[in-house]
Amino acid sequence: MSNLPVKPAVRTQTGTLAQTSALLHAIDGVISRVVRDLVTPGPAPGQELPVAMRNFSDVRQRTLEFACNMTSAQAGFQPAPGAWCIAEVLDHLLLTEQAYRSQLQRLIELARAGKATSLSISMKEMNPSVGPIPRDVMPLFETPLRMMNPFIPHAFREAMIRFPLIAAINPSNTDPARRDIALLRAELISSLDATKAIFEQDIPARLSEMTVSHPVLGNNNVVEIFSLMTAHEQRHHGQIRTILANPRLPAG
Repeated sequence: MSNLPVKPAVRTQTGTLAQTSALLHAIDGVISRVVRDLVTPGPAPGQELPVAMRNFSDVRQRTLEFACNMTSAQAGFQPAPGAWCIAEVLDHLLLTEQAYRSQLQRLIELARAGKATSLSISMKEMNPSVGPIPRDVMPLFETPLRMMNPFIPHAFREAMIRFPLIAAINPSNTDPARRDIALLRAELISSLDATKAIFEQDIPARLSEMTVSHPVLGNNNVVEIFSLMTAHEQRHHGQIRTILANPRLPAG
């Protein structure tokens, strides 16, 4: 009896408790955020877009604070087999912003053309996965998901992106690479500048009527797209904080 290994069982129990705690925290975060967004007054009329852009800029500044003074060894540290390092997380954030920026630019061009009022993004174009559903099966759910979208409040969808309650696999066009941290820091700044520059041009008045339609993310106008971008980056802040707290992280 004395030779029975007990430590693995203790670790498993501890790991289960930690996972349960994290899940409960995420659920609490989702509920709290949804309630707050539903009851908090929005920006003054005409200020919705500037406020949304400022919120995203503030979150990007926090991302830069994480990356500031980070060494290459720390940025490339892999906390577990198959897990992203911080460099990959930052590259993923850049690729995601680039994808959204392309959608915003296409939306502006549609508004100028004065024809369609919605840009439809197919499941195949984004190629994501949600929960246990693999990427190659997701297109089968496109039609039912689009039918459900009108019944899901934007505040709930945004909160689900912000808090890792449901595991998700990123779209294949945002699969990251492990790149140099100094280059990533510079691109985090230049990419934000490029996104802001889109709205420094002459913006069509009907842009406020335009939406991007996605089977998973729903129908979102420009302001709501920025809120999704902000929520997504905040989600990965939690991932970065977890890596930075890892006791095996190389010293700075």
